Amino acid sequence: GRQFTYVESAHADVVRGVFDAPSTTEVIPFAAAVARVLRWHGNGGYVQSDASEEMSAMCRGGVSEVFASVPGWRESQNQRLWLALSGSVSTMHFDASISTLTQVSKGSKRMLLYPPDALRLVGLWPNSHPLRRRGKVDLASDDLERDFPEFAESAMAFEAIIHSGDVLIFPPRWAHYTESLGDDVSMSITQRFRQGSGTSSTACVQWLKYRHSPMALSRLVSSGLVRNDVGMKLLRDAVTGEIEQDVDGWGDPANAAFRQAAIDCADEIMRLIPQSDTADDNIIGIYVRGSIAHGRAVAGVSDVDLIVLAKRPFDEDAVREALRQYWLPKWNKVITKA
Repeated sequence: GRQFTYVESAHADVVRGVFDAPSTTEVIPFAAAVARVLRWHGNGGYVQSDASEEMSAMCRGGVSEVFASVPGWRESQNQRLWLALSGSVSTMHFDASISTLTQVSKGSKRMLLYPPDALRLVGLWPNSHPLRRRGKVDLASDDLERDFPEFAESAMAFEAIIHSGDVLIFPPRWAHYTESLGDDVSMSITQRFRQGSGTSSTACVQWLKYRHSPMALSRLVSSGLVRNDVGMKLLRDAVTGEIEQDVDGWGDPANAAFRQAAIDCADEIMRLIPQSDTADDNIIGIYVRGSIAHGRAVAGVSDVDLIVLAKRPFDEDAVREALRQYWLPKWNKVITKA
């Protein structure tokens, strides 16, 4: 494989030739860049380009909507397309903002992510260096234990294998190592988000105090951290068993069949994840969001979009499979999936 370490080509030491850069950045036509990747011409290539409008549209909704719903957050750079052949490696570095990576091709990526307390172990270059935000540690080196003994012994990574359609979101200052896998060209789109200087963190700190409470998700709306028009509605409160009353069309007569399907789905989930009679119940609450929550569902198009807030992990795949077998057949005339 090939390792690619991004260098700030405009840095004075690079321009003057004082620093022997491990890679070069060239601005060339996109077609030529793709050809270089596919043919592995010369030393290969790792293409970075502003994403086209069509590709950017693939990332709309989802991640962008979540960040747009939080006051003060903004997208900090244009969405970027990354293209690399299997075996290509982006060496250890960290980003200064929240990053998302959406895999849009058949190829896949393997990412190793190290929390901020591991940055002291990766041999970061100084902030004034052309390789700032990058580490000297080379995971492929046979001399890793000799050169970085503390890293080799104690650094613990989270591994993520990202396939087509997957989205990975990771915080700033998490060192990461990325490898393209499979037999295909790997194509990804990245987005980055920053918190504006005018945003107060007080509301977020206050919400964290209640994150385990039955109304945790509803508090996101009431605290102003999430806009009402993309907020979630409490469907089943595990403590009171109550259903939240009409909000934004939830109780409209035209929404009756969809509303009942969502309630029935929540009841089925409560049955599949049994609650005890003690205070140690697992389910905190079940929330409904999307078109059904707002009374805009369309038969044969809309699905039941529920969020289950639980204290402990449960077998999500088993619950989904049970819903497909026992719940969906009852409602398949109006609902596509849950």
